[in-house]
Amino acid sequence: MEVTIGMTDNSKEQVRYRRAQNLLIIVGKGMLMLALWNGIKTAGILILRKNQAMATLKSIPEIKEADLSDPMLYKIFIAIVVAYMAVIIGARLFAGICAIRTGMGKRHLLYIPLTFTLITYSMSEFWDALTYMVDGLDSSAGAVEQFTYTPAPVIMVIEFTSMIMMIELLVAAITVLWYRVKNRNSNKPKNPQVEARDMELTQESGITGE
Repeated sequence: MEVTIGMTDNSKEQVRYRRAQNLLIIVGKGMLMLALWNGIKTAGILILRKNQAMATLKSIPEIKEADLSDPMLYKIFIAIVVAYMAVIIGARLFAGICAIRTGMGKRHLLYIPLTFTLITYSMSEFWDALTYMVDGLDSSAGAVEQFTYTPAPVIMVIEFTSMIMMIELLVAAITVLWYRVKNRNSNKPKNPQVEARDMELTQESGITGE
């Protein structure tokens, strides 16, 4: 369902509204590109990091005690990577598509809290990478660097860019939603009983004036 705003074409509110719509479309496409990058990285991990993954899994005490075969370990590795990245990729795809559709006039709300969650995730990844790069502490960023050949500074740049992009998306989404709610309330029809009473008062005042 498309939404129209009943404002003058050249009014300041209409200009802000259109600017927020355009920003949603642009940033939404950026979110799709981030999801594509995550997909490519996942494929690279599955193809290029098999031996590293097997060694990592075998070092886990519980798995070491289970004495699982290499094919079973590799299946566990694939399941873990695919499940984790599917959530991140799916969330970014959903937020990006909803942002684009909202910018084109459609109604979507769920992507707003989802975007806030993604911002929190990127902040966590950025902080982990910064901690690992500065202090060399054992963190998830260190594990990612060793596991994917992705240096901590690269992780920081990607996650910082992602944060900025999603903050812009969130601000634009809230702006569009605010203008639409405001317009809907201003154009909301009156209660029929109230309209009938107003009409009676108007007629009575007209009769009295005569």
